[in-house]
Amino acid sequence: MARQLIKGRKVSNDKKSQKTGSRRKLSVKQKIAQLPIPDRISTAKRIVERVVDHLLYVLELHEDNAIVLYSQTLSSQIPTSHAANAFIVCRNGLHQFEIVRPCALWDSADLQKENIPTLIELTDHPDVIETLAQETLAYHVNQAVGRVFNATEDADIHEFVLEAHRLDNIEQGEQNAQRVRDDLRQAVSDSRAILASSKHTSINESPR
Repeated sequence: MARQLIKGRKVSNDKKSQKTGSRRKLSVKQKIAQLPIPDRISTAKRIVERVVDHLLYVLELHEDNAIVLYSQTLSSQIPTSHAANAFIVCRNGLHQFEIVRPCALWDSADLQKENIPTLIELTDHPDVIETLAQETLAYHVNQAVGRVFNATEDADIHEFVLEAHRLDNIEQGEQNAQRVRDDLRQAVSDSRAILASSKHTSINESPR
């Protein structure tokens, strides 16, 4: 009886470990594939805001380093003292950080990371792209016509003008929706080309 109980517990533990192991084996692509389309879009929108912030910070850092590293504007104000050593350490740190940040933006995809590959994995789905295109179309279609200046007193003509504005909104919406489709597909294609490039591979494989 005791042996049967022990054996039963072992089988139960083995099943639990198999389930846990199967969960751990899920790749990032598989995890993203399991997300509903609205969740993929909301996650992508959240991450893209952070990625834009990171990119802007890198641009600002680049301009700062142009002064700190490649001009005498700041270094000429440091007198001969122990502060010079601190300045050199700070300067080198800024230079290294400017290199590290773009690498982080092109690091491997992960839902816990704020980078471009994660955005690509979230966005690279026909339903995601089409949903975003439809959001753009709806934004234009639902726009209020607004006030018509120099409006005529003729009700029929006034309604004709309003309808012309509505049709123009729809046309603009359809054009912008198609632009969203084209731009997202191109962005995904270009990004995947970068990720598959030998230069990207060499950077990832280089010691950090």
